[in-house]
Amino acid sequence: MIVKVYHDVDFPGANYENLFTAEYEVCQRVYTHDPSCQFFTFFNGNFTLAEYRRICHLKHLIAMPAPPKVTKLSNVVSGFSPRNCVNMALETHTQTETV
Repeated sequence: MIVKVYHDVDFPGANYENLFTAEYEVCQRVYTHDPSCQFFTFFNGNFTLAEYRRICHLKHLIAMPAPPKVTKLSNVVSGFSPRNCVNMALETHTQTETV
């Protein structure tokens, strides 16, 4: 699934795993192949706080498969796709057919 990325946008909170990488594309690939991951934020090498630079934050929410909050923040890249919403809709539709 193709994931659109948003430069200078942060999806704060809901982190379940972090990894170090030099580029957001690695974060995007990990996100795409991890069925638990619903969205991500990557802090690039120019981020203000050095301890957060080059960290990919994989994110997951139990209640809602969309970022709960979106914040403008320089030197970060975030992404998400509606794949979980589509899967949930299919599961709900299948369940109602079998009832």
